Amino acid sequence: MEEHIMIEKIPRAELKVMMLFWDTDKVLTSRDIVNIMSEEWKSITSSLVICFLLLLRTTIFRIFNKGFNYYIWLIVIVRLLFPFSYFTYTISDSKFQYKPILNEVDYSNTVLIIYLTIVILLAIYRFIKYLKFKSLVIDLSYDIENLEINNLYNNLLKELNIEKHIKLKYTYEINTPSFFGLFDNYILLPPHNYNLNELHWILKHELIHYKSKDLYIRYLVLFLKCVYFFNPFIYLLDRIIYHSCELHCDEVVLKGCSLENIKSYANTILDSIERSSRDSNNYTTGLHRKSNFEKRVYDMFKNKGKSGILIALILCLLSSFTYFKFDSIISKPINHSLDAPLPVNTGKEKSFTITID
Repeated sequence: MEEHIMIEKIPRAELKVMMLFWDTDKVLTSRDIVNIMSEEWKSITSSLVICFLLLLRTTIFRIFNKGFNYYIWLIVIVRLLFPFSYFTYTISDSKFQYKPILNEVDYSNTVLIIYLTIVILLAIYRFIKYLKFKSLVIDLSYDIENLEINNLYNNLLKELNIEKHIKLKYTYEINTPSFFGLFDNYILLPPHNYNLNELHWILKHELIHYKSKDLYIRYLVLFLKCVYFFNPFIYLLDRIIYHSCELHCDEVVLKGCSLENIKSYANTILDSIERSSRDSNNYTTGLHRKSNFEKRVYDMFKNKGKSGILIALILCLLSSFTYFKFDSIISKPINHSLDAPLPVNTGKEKSFTITID
């Protein structure tokens, strides 16, 4: 009776090593070849999924909301985090003889060691940068003592049903408002003149990032960039997820808002983009990237009928020029003491010039 060796639930990488010690005395069937090749090609399926989702994103997925178009990318993230599969494979004694291959040189271990070394070095580099930035935030930031700002912040926490204590701080280490922190969370404000209306949208935007757990997704993508540093699709995935994240955040912030409120929110984003020319941080979420700005503005206004679309088109057209001015809505001034090192805007009306390279 023909004997069989059962290999159950063995990772394909281990199976490949084991098969080096078998020498076939019979031609493999087409089914055997397909099974083996399918395991080999699983390493690139994530790249194919990215391309497939990109195609759907520009066609079918356009009818869904921004939340769907954002969280659908978790499929790719999970696939990349857990690339190994387990399976059952049967090896027949009639097909294989146990003959050690003694003279064959195998470089797979050397390649694996080099790869793991690069991954570990990249991970250590990013982790050190994170620790340095966190140290700067803790050491060179301070609490906001302005009563009106704190009242506004506390009201937003209640409105969004957030019970966790998220520290609100000023810091010179950033140029745009950002949400930061893996365990201890911070909302960081740069030393700029903000009025209450702008602060309302800024703080709400960052708190929505907290509620959506966007920073954790951001860190997962950074980890994947270390592991799959050789795959250009990972860098494309990083850009897509970041942009989808901001679109989703805009959608949640502006849900049920009037056209004037959307205009005010867009105005705040434009101001932040102008200030972001020197600010690029992988460890925060915030209003600091210029990419796909026209798309964000258009999506803000497209659900507001013809008038909203017209405003969006005008804003997108103006953004193609080097300079333009967009007047913000009149908002209540903030009384700020002279002792505080970081003033907020005390004027009743504000305008600014935005430079987009």
